[in-house]
Formats: sequence, structure tokens, C-alpha cells
Amino acid sequence: MKVLADVNVGGEFRERLANAIGSPNAVSHAVTEGWGDLENGDLQKEAKAAGFTHLVTYDKSMADKHVPHMPVLAIDNPSHGEEGRTPGDMSDDEVMRMTVAAAEAVGDRLTRDPPMRPGYYGVAIPGYKPRTQLQRILDGEHKQHPDYEANRERWIREQRAKSKT
Repeated sequence: MKVLADVNVGGEFRERLANAIGSPNAVSHAVTEGWGDLENGDLQKEAKAAGFTHLVTYDKSMADKHVPHMPVLAIDNPSHGEEGRTPGDMSDDEVMRMTVAAAEAVGDRLTRDPPMRPGYYGVAIPGYKPRTQLQRILDGEHKQHPDYEANRERWIREQRAKSKT
């Protein structure tokens, strides 16, 4: 397993993730690899070509904008806290607890049931409410989900039926 952390993922998370996976050399950073300026789709292509198996990111909008080239695990940024909070609302201790919980959740997913097909996979952080964008990924409601159009059409039909009653 070779995991790439996106440019927006901090060092503390990367260290904790490497420990959770049980391999200090299993996690690298996009900037360290020389890919700090690449757009998300190009970053995935480069990472895959270089033998990375997974990308971890806080950038959940990627799931609406870029076709996946590898398994991408999206998580909430601990520095931004839960839905309804803004950066700076959480104490440093709370941010660290959420960072540790996030790294453990991603590490658990990667060691227990790693996604192998290209796609966007949300990872909820135990004890924290997922932000709206992460919940959309968890629910398969992002634009790059294979069933997005069918799910969207079903939702529209349901809303129209509700409005008629």
C-alpha cells in the first residue's frame, strides 16, 4: 500500500495515518513528490503512474469535478471542525482529537477494507458529524458516482410526487 496525501492534508495527520497503517513509509505528500501545483485530475494520474494506491484529501469538491483515476478517500478537515463551525471555533486540543480520530478511521479503512477501484470514498470520523459535502460522498450523491444520474432522476420524481400531494 502506498498512500498519497493531497496538498491540503497536514503533517500531523500524515504521521498519525502512517502509524495507523503500521508503516512509516506508506504515506507521502503531494508537495514532497513535486506535485504541489497539479490540478486534482492530473495529480491522480501522476500518483497512479508512480505506483500510489490511494489518495487522501480534504477536498471533497473533487468528487463533483474530476473523474477518479484511483481510489480517493475524502475526509473532513479537522481544522474546520463539524458542520456549523468555522475554522478557529475548536480548541487546539479538539482539533488534535479530531485529527487522531480521522487518521485512525482512514487507517482502519485502508487496512481492513481498502477500496481498490477508482472512485470517491468518504470516510466519516467517529464522534463527529460529517460536513454536508462529505455526507454527499458517503451517500453516493456526488457527480462522479456511477449512479449519480439515475439517483438524481429518482430524487426529482420523488420531489414532484410529493409536491402533487
